[in-house]
Order: sequence, then C-alpha cells, then structure tokens
Amino acid sequence: MKLMKTLLITSVISSLALTACSTGGKETSNSSPSPSGQVASATPKLEKLKLNLFLYGANNAVLPSVQDDFVRKQIEEKFNVELNVQNMVSSNERKLKLTSQLSAGTDAPDLFLTTGTESGDFINQGLTADLSKLLVPEKMPNYFKWVKVDEVKRFQLVNNFSRGPVPVAATSYPAYWIRQDWLDKLNLKAPTNYEELTKVMTAFSKNDPDGNGKADTYGYSQAGNGTNIVAFAPQYKKNGLIGGAFVDSQNNLHDVYSDPKIGDVLNDLREWINQGLMDPDWYLSNAANVKTKFEQGKIGMVWLGNAVLEGFESTPNSYASNLKKTIPTAKIVPIHPFPNTPNWVENIPSTTFLMNKVTIDKEPAKAERLIQILDWLSSEEGYLLTHYGIAGKHYTRNGAQITLKPDAIKTDILDKGNFLSVWNFLTPEDPQRFKLEVIDPNLTDSDRQALKTIAAWPNAQGFGTSVVPPAGVVLADFRTPLYQAHAKLLFDEKDSSKWPAIREELLTKYKGRQIFEAYVQQMRAVGLQVNDFK
Repeated sequence: MKLMKTLLITSVISSLALTACSTGGKETSNSSPSPSGQVASATPKLEKLKLNLFLYGANNAVLPSVQDDFVRKQIEEKFNVELNVQNMVSSNERKLKLTSQLSAGTDAPDLFLTTGTESGDFINQGLTADLSKLLVPEKMPNYFKWVKVDEVKRFQLVNNFSRGPVPVAATSYPAYWIRQDWLDKLNLKAPTNYEELTKVMTAFSKNDPDGNGKADTYGYSQAGNGTNIVAFAPQYKKNGLIGGAFVDSQNNLHDVYSDPKIGDVLNDLREWINQGLMDPDWYLSNAANVKTKFEQGKIGMVWLGNAVLEGFESTPNSYASNLKKTIPTAKIVPIHPFPNTPNWVENIPSTTFLMNKVTIDKEPAKAERLIQILDWLSSEEGYLLTHYGIAGKHYTRNGAQITLKPDAIKTDILDKGNFLSVWNFLTPEDPQRFKLEVIDPNLTDSDRQALKTIAAWPNAQGFGTSVVPPAGVVLADFRTPLYQAHAKLLFDEKDSSKWPAIREELLTKYKGRQIFEAYVQQMRAVGLQVNDFK
C-alpha cells in the first residue's frame, strides 16, 4: 500500500480491524433491510441452522448483546442462522479450550480460527473437515479477490486440504514503541544501536522515570505465554535475526528460532534479565497482561505488531490512547535501534480458518452456509460493515470516499466492546482493495509521522509463500522441544554453551532440518531464489 493512501487509513478504522447455494432446505424469495437502511438484494430463504464459531478476541474485544451487534444481526437475518460465538485472545488457554471442545464433540465449534502452527495439530488429530470442494472460486468469488488459488493450495499440508488462509495486508507497520516522555525526563535521546538501547533500558529501570520514588518501572516487556521467547525481543535483531524466518543477503533461509546464533540471543537476553531491565512477569504474561502493565505506566518500551491498531494516539483502546488516559502527558514513538538490520519480514498469511470434521460430516448444510457467510464477509458489503459500521450512521459515502463519524463509532462500537475487531477477522485493513479512500477526522500529526517513519525502514524477505512440512512430519513436534530448550538455557543455565549440541539434536531427532530443507524446495518451486537452509 502506498504511503499517502495508507495515511488515510486511520486509527479508528484499524481499531475496528484487529483475524445462495442449495443446502437441502426449501427456498423462497426473501428480502430484508440491511444495516445501512437500504433493502438488501433478494436472497433465497434457507433452512435455519445453528452455527458455533470460535474466533479471536482482538484487543480483548467483547461481543455485545445481539441487539447491539449489528454484524451478528445482519448475518443471522441474511443467512437464516443462529450464531453461538466465542472469542478469546491467542493463548495456551485458548488452544486448550478449543482442543477440549473439538475432542468432546458436544457444542464444538463448526468454524474456528487458529494460528498456522496450531492448525497442524488439529489436522493431524483428524479434527478438521476437508474443504477441497468448498474453498474454490466458484463458491467464494469474493474471498478469491483477496487471495489467489495457488496461494490457497500452497497453504495446505501435504495430502490435506483443510486450511483457509486469512488474508493479510502487505504490511502492518510493526515497530518498537518507546516512552518519549521518559526519554525527555531523563535527558536521553532515542537509541540508535543496541548499546544505546541497553543504556536507555537501564535508565528506565533504575532512574525512576515516572518520578514516584519507587523502583517499579522496567525497560522492556513482551508476552512469553509461558512457552516462547518470541522473535521480536531486541536480542534477536542485535544478532541479525529478524522475524520467525527470513532469507539473508546470500539467499539462504534462516529459521530464527533454531538459528546457530540463538545461543548469543539467549546470552544477551539473560544479561538484561539479570540486570533487572525486563519486566519480571514477561515470560508468563500474555499479550493482554503486557498491554495492561504498559498502560499503567510501568513499561518503557514494547514491540507493537500493528502501528495503526496499537500505536496511534487517535485509535481508541490502543496502547497509546489508553496510556494517555492514565498519564495525560505520556507519549510513545516508534524507533528502530538497528539501522543496519531490516525492521521485520514481509507479511504472509499466518492465521487460518478451519471447520470441524464431525459436525460438517453430519450436517454438510452447515459447511455450505459457513462458506456463504465467509464469502459475504469478504465482499465490499461485508467489508464495509465489519470495518466501519453502518452507512449513514458510522460513516458517509460519496462515491469512493468514505468519511468516518468518530463520535458515532465510539458510542456504538468502541464503547460496546470494540466488537468489529472480532467480526472483521477475514479481511485486513485495505480499503484500496475496493478502490475506496477512507478519511478519519481524528488522525493526529503524530500518527501520520509514525507511519511515515516506519514506512522508511526496510523489511527482509520471509518465506514469500506458504510452506508446509514434509508428509508425516509435524512442525509442532519440533517447535515444542525447541522452545523448551530455549527456556531451560535461559533460566536454568549460566550461559548458552550447550546450544550447538542441543541444536544439532533438535534438527536431527525432531526432523527440523528435514522441515526447513523441504521449505527451501517449496520456495524454489514457486520461483524464489533460495540457496540453502542455514
């Protein structure tokens, strides 16, 4: 997305974003009012179905009552369904709950969202439905305006067709965001390298930047969920490792988490921990815990994956806006203290929708109805409703120009749980997809400058395509002991001297090398220049 067009995509917009076929029933002509107040196009009357959905609770969004949830009302009326919707933030608790429901079968979700990694676990357990005859352009023409047929095919596991990739925007403008007001109070400049960053983190942790006379602030925090040292920790970039995987300047593929340099990453991170520069709760915290502590004014720097959603001052419930509610003088800005290292990697789909094999096998009409709903969510009508609200009420439209009504959005959407961030799971914030220009009167100069700043930083090449492990190999079987080894080295050992031996065992015993060499072959097959796995 070009920068000038991106500047029109506002905080309010993105705060809302955070992912007639025969069904065996009788069909009669039916028209119903749409949320815009206009009469929707005639839709065949379908047999009423009850559908269970398990979605992500973006930004801890809460679904309001049915009366207030105009998206749910529109779906239920348009497709003659009764929806039971669960939404939870990504966490181990979410995965355990979803696994339990799918295994038990009773009231299990018919459609559910997972990460790409988690989806492999559910597929290998035989819990997911085959989508090969459903996930096709003939049934989902709107969805396939967001993704290509080949992309969907490459997203599948070998000899399986269960996963629907959730489309992503070209970039979400990720960055470290730092307390500028703390820098100013301590007479510090924004760090431009790792050594300066460490000094700033030390000052944030030791020099009472909030002035309350207590040792209750920390330089940095991120969510470990009790399982993983996610790759946006600064120590990864300090050692030249970006994202989960990337292709280096010599066209070699690196899996960041099993890279030879992980020992150095852990040594550097251990030093920050021992010096008290890290929030002591970070490893066991989830994203919501970190956000809350940051908004309370206890953390000096965090990594935000979506600048517009999380960093904008004008985005209600963002890190920045909520921090200002607590501390009106607070200000955060994006920084990139690794000038010779790419900021992040290019986006490819990482979230997937799946269907429950048991319920779909027993009631195939549900699968058809769910596909209709998903395709509508991908349409311009569905996109506008789930991203911006009701025409005339939450925005006005003049040709291709959409002008938001922030007060109405706040009252009807944000104050009622920011629920559109649950419903717009299938489409990223990309109005240019429909050749629309969106204007938010609340966008601040600081927000515009933040986008301009981040857009100037380069990104590395990631996989560049969807990749899957070889047949019979499960990525989670490699990742789980890998993450456990990281934690043991970091918390139980004085240094990471054992890492080379541990790495070799993991790559061999748990087929890590086999996985990534297969990735290289798949990347080459679609025309990417990749030499080897390092």
